Amino acid sequence: LDERQPLALREYNALEDYQAAVGGHAESIGAGEGGMSFFANDEAKLIGLGINRRATIFWWLHLAASYQRDFIAGDVVLVGPTHPSGSTLSVPRSIQQLLFTPSTFAVEVRVMGSNKWHRNPAGFEDYFEAGGWALDLSIRRREVEKVRVIAA
Repeated sequence: LDERQPLALREYNALEDYQAAVGGHAESIGAGEGGMSFFANDEAKLIGLGINRRATIFWWLHLAASYQRDFIAGDVVLVGPTHPSGSTLSVPRSIQQLLFTPSTFAVEVRVMGSNKWHRNPAGFEDYFEAGGWALDLSIRRREVEKVRVIAA
């Protein structure tokens, strides 16, 4: 939640580990393609935990149906898809690289009626700065159907 704290890769072995990380009973929130999810405190909004800007930007970028309809509050854990046994798998390597490998980031947009991605010339030092800018662009430009953040 505190954006001054860096994101961290951690290994969790049991439900209790996730609950400790989110500070209460954990609920799963679908995070878009690839079967990713967040584990979040199921009472985060009721007990007044603040908006988790980074998680919300990620969620809005990866699950368009959530965009401007809701937000994520409190500390969260991003996990990969669920294994048939019920355990959670790691976040896909491509997402880990985006979030944990220092890079310059770019925004790509897809306009209505096209399957082609177009790169915006703006460059960003931070994935979430790029994500916020991309989401803002999607509001300002009606022809933008989808946005994404990539390592430049």
